Amino acid sequence: MQQAKGEWVQFLDADDELAESKILRQVQLGDNYEADIIAGACLLKYATPQKTYDVYRPVDDDIWKGLITSNLGITSSNLWRREALLQVNGWNERFSSSQEYDLLFRMIKNGAKVIADEQFNTIVHFSGNSVSKTSNKERLEEILNNRIELRLAIKNELMLRGLLTPGLLLSIDTYIYSELVNNADQVSDYAYSLLKKYHLNVKLETVLKLKGKMYLKKLLRIVDSIQA
Repeated sequence: MQQAKGEWVQFLDADDELAESKILRQVQLGDNYEADIIAGACLLKYATPQKTYDVYRPVDDDIWKGLITSNLGITSSNLWRREALLQVNGWNERFSSSQEYDLLFRMIKNGAKVIADEQFNTIVHFSGNSVSKTSNKERLEEILNNRIELRLAIKNELMLRGLLTPGLLLSIDTYIYSELVNNADQVSDYAYSLLKKYHLNVKLETVLKLKGKMYLKKLLRIVDSIQA
């Protein structure tokens, strides 16, 4: 990034694909709207031994909500203005996960303008080796901690700016609650200790949906063990 000469930077992970028109389209959007970040939608392709399936990941027009809910693109679906990247000293290399959302947050705090590109021009391939997927408990706790600490930092920033609306606060609490409940079967002590620590305001329907999903996963594991 330090050596790049162009006005725009396109990052690309080894397991991602870009459409031929992706960069041209987003450069034009950036120039037309004088933006520093073009946040692009993407298609996630998951592959497991049992099945493969696709998930469309949209971009939220509400920039702060998109930042909270991880709906503001990913490293390679976005296009980044080099000058705006350098103003915040680029990536924080201490992080081993959530790097792009830490970067987005720091750039937005610094005044970077973000626009949403709802057309997906990036395909992301996930496998068991993906950075955000792990069965190691310590590694999973680190990933969850990075995600939660970032949302708490966003919450503090919104409070300082007088922008913490009830809707955004609900989004923050719901995100943290969902992350903890969805991973409680792997790091139960850690997850439940944080659920007690934070007084999260979450809708009842969200609680019932996530707990139902958690119990279903446990039931399926029991059935699988009996069949084995």
